[in-house]
Amino acid sequence: MAFDLIFFKNKNDKTKLQEIVDYFDALPNFESKTYDDLNYSFVYFNENNDVYFIINYNLAYNLENQELTIPDDYEFSYLVFTINYLRATFFAKEAIPLVTEFAMKFNLLILNPQTDHLSLSTYSVDELINSYNSSNIAYCKEFSEQIPLRVLANEKSNYAYTYLNEYKKIQSTIEDQISVPKMQFLKDTSDNNVYTAITWNNAVPIILPKCDFVIVLKEVKSLFGLVKKQKPCVIEYEVIMQEFANLLQPFEHTVEDLFILPIESSNQAKVIFYALPDTTFEDLESVNTDDFIDFEI
Repeated sequence: MAFDLIFFKNKNDKTKLQEIVDYFDALPNFESKTYDDLNYSFVYFNENNDVYFIINYNLAYNLENQELTIPDDYEFSYLVFTINYLRATFFAKEAIPLVTEFAMKFNLLILNPQTDHLSLSTYSVDELINSYNSSNIAYCKEFSEQIPLRVLANEKSNYAYTYLNEYKKIQSTIEDQISVPKMQFLKDTSDNNVYTAITWNNAVPIILPKCDFVIVLKEVKSLFGLVKKQKPCVIEYEVIMQEFANLLQPFEHTVEDLFILPIESSNQAKVIFYALPDTTFEDLESVNTDDFIDFEI
């Protein structure tokens, strides 16, 4: 199941399909795909936060509902936006502003099939985000009666989303020797809760965002000492903050609660790093950003 928005254009509009292709090709994170003369897809994927959605152009698409209220001077554009349900709220937060900007650029009116009044409108960003969130919650409630859903606390989700949108920018402003890790997500298979985590490799200098767990990768030698291997340990964030309290420094940024382990503290950090307990949490497994929600149902 998915949330759809259907676009209508003025009958006198002379925009050519290639102009729309060029528009999306010029935007970051979009890829235009053509399958035949009747079917184009404009696929959005943000590799920083793994948000994705699609806008399809399909001349074979048929509007089945005959109760639509369409102004005489408008017609179906054969363009449809689609974003799946069972998603965290930041999917719509990222997608909807891009959709409304597209509609404004080409003077398109929007039909929102999720509403009771099937008429065309120029929706605001907030109106469409609220519509998606309401429909998403309703579908998640129905779905969860059959299969339990994994849930990340909304406050943690919002922080992770903000950090994921900034971490590469942070990396570009500091020394290459300092790691700025990507935020990742772990599910607890025993209760379906989702947690945030980062990976820290071999005590390298690092920017440390607020998270639930730090996956520590220690380099260890094999049995005969010929090959170095990485031994993962899962450490709670609070333990890391306590053990490295004398070395970590606040890092000023629009993203809150960031700390830096500076390069000059590397040798001291390595001693503490390799003394960390070799703990693991057997119930924790990696999970993708499209495999959890961030609200209670």
